[in-house]
Amino acid sequence: MPWSTLLHADLPIVETRYCGVLTAAELADAVKANMALALQHDRMRLLADCTGITGGHSVVDLYYLA
Repeated sequence: MPWSTLLHADLPIVETRYCGVLTAAELADAVKANMALALQHDRMRLLADCTGITGGHSVVDLYYLA
């Protein structure tokens, strides 16, 4: 899986780290899964580490998901 999610016990955030090449569908699935996790655990802050993504997405794709 090109992304992993961490639910912080000491901070009220859901952290997601992306790595490698993600298809638009994989990126959308990750966002949906993260939102579901945040709602399930009443977390309103999401942190995304996108430094490991290598290509495949336009600024418009990322803006739409944000």
